[in-house]
Amino acid sequence: MFKNFIANSCMMLLMLFVSINTMANDEDLVFYSYDASNGLADNSVQIVRSTRTGRVLIFTIGHVNFYDGDSFTHIDPSERDVIDLPGYKGGYQMFFDKYHHLWGKNRGKLACVDLLTERFMPDVKSVLREMGVKKPVDDIYGDGECNMWFRSGKLLSDPKLGKRFTLHAKAALQDVDLFADSLLLLFHADGSVCVYDYKHPRYLYNDAAFNTIEERLRYAHSSILCLVGDQYYQIRNGQNTAVLMRYDISERRWTKIIETPFQMKDLYPKEDRLYIASERGYLVYYYQTGEVKHYETVQLSKGRSMTPNVNSLMFDRQGGLWLGTVARGLLYAKAYPSPFSSYPMQSAEAAPYVKVLDQQSVKDEKL
Repeated sequence: MFKNFIANSCMMLLMLFVSINTMANDEDLVFYSYDASNGLADNSVQIVRSTRTGRVLIFTIGHVNFYDGDSFTHIDPSERDVIDLPGYKGGYQMFFDKYHHLWGKNRGKLACVDLLTERFMPDVKSVLREMGVKKPVDDIYGDGECNMWFRSGKLLSDPKLGKRFTLHAKAALQDVDLFADSLLLLFHADGSVCVYDYKHPRYLYNDAAFNTIEERLRYAHSSILCLVGDQYYQIRNGQNTAVLMRYDISERRWTKIIETPFQMKDLYPKEDRLYIASERGYLVYYYQTGEVKHYETVQLSKGRSMTPNVNSLMFDRQGGLWLGTVARGLLYAKAYPSPFSSYPMQSAEAAPYVKVLDQQSVKDEKL
């Protein structure tokens, strides 16, 4: 009996070792659900992101939530913590700057969080003045280097960098990014990108993503951007449709990758693929092959499945996948599959194991 116990224990340890050293495939991911009952301020997650120190930040409606690996806390702004941002009419966006600030904008309003104290800054205008902003601000943008850009009329500037650019495009400015410390790229609502010489501030050229006015108008609602190597991937949304575009900087060429009859909402690059949040689960695009996989339905830890409306997604430091949903809170899948599976005693899957246990019980009774 003792020998059997040792043998079975060794086998289980071996299975555990093999399991925890095997990354879970997307097809095998099992998601755990977190919502207001777990401490979230609201079940409608707008954005989920991770700081450089590994903290998970979650924007819900009107609140900023923090997850420390064990529990959720949240803060909400008072009226004095929010100022007008008249040039921005879109939904939630957030940016990290280089001074431990988290900036959030939504529907013409702007707020700032001190990440060291996890508190809203009570005087946003004073923070702007400390950053060298002297004129009223219509809109703000953050680039991939955590520089903050401020638009006032047709002037875009970063006082900390000592840079000022005059906007040339007529369409609304949606995204800003600094590439290789040499080019400043401005992405506009008509799908065009205006490229400027960053070191000697001057306008260089404009590359249009769409050839027809119909497409420019169709996909003008919102933009999500990320840089992979020397290529920008951009989601452009319409009323009930979306398109994923790729802009190659060296070739100055736009390529249409995916069109969907539903909205795509967020991008997150990981290794050889790009994860895409959408109204119908999430999609995965593989750079090398161009293959697209759509995971419209996800498996939950309690054995159920669901089709989540995903606003935002990201991977944490441990490789776990977080999905921020419109109405179902957060869904989280571990990077590694569980070493154990559980089955109801009466299920077909459990039958072979029940038989082995019964046989072992009979042997033990004879000893």
